[in-house]
Amino acid sequence: MSRHKPTTTRFSQEQKNRFAGGRRRYHAQMRMLRSLRRVEVARLMSESAIHVRGWQSKIAADLNVHRSTITRDIAAIREIANRERA
Repeated sequence: MSRHKPTTTRFSQEQKNRFAGGRRRYHAQMRMLRSLRRVEVARLMSESAIHVRGWQSKIAADLNVHRSTITRDIAAIREIANRERA
C-alpha cells in the first residue's frame, strides 16, 4: 500500500472558468503570433532565393524559431495557396 494519498484538488466553477479563460486567451495569442509569423515567412520566401540550400535555416534564424517551425509554416502557406487556386 502506498504511503502517499493522491491529492484531489477541488476548484470552484469560477476558478475553472478563469483557468479556461486564461487558456483561451493564451491560445488566441499563440494563433495570432503564428499568423503574423507566417505572413513574415511568406514575405521572406518571396525575397529569398528559395532554390539555395539552407534558405529555411536562414529564415528560421532570422525569426528566432526552429527549422521545423518554418517547415510547418511553409506547408501551411502552400496548403492555403492550393486551396485558393482550387
